[in-house]
Amino acid sequence: MEAIRKRQFPIVGNGAGVWSFAMSPMWLPDLAKTVGARPPWRVPVWLGRLFIGEAGVSMMTLIRGASNAKAKRALGWEPRYATWRDGFRSGLANAPVNAVVSL
Repeated sequence: MEAIRKRQFPIVGNGAGVWSFAMSPMWLPDLAKTVGARPPWRVPVWLGRLFIGEAGVSMMTLIRGASNAKAKRALGWEPRYATWRDGFRSGLANAPVNAVVSL
């Protein structure tokens, strides 16, 4: 959380990569807002590559995460929150400034 508050976790390029929890880095502005931080910086791909390398840039712009559809179908599993935005609001809105939160 502290990296979010200090704007140390920028969105690289278009931020369209989808991570394994099925959302792109475009969730960062919502997370920042929820914890009372300013929006993340946006950096071009060439600059991101200098700091996080090709793999990091790929993760932020190209990868596609896993689906939870099979767990829903086979196990009857449902996520705790209907959307990740609901989860941020419910789970993080009152988190202490120095809290370590596992997403």
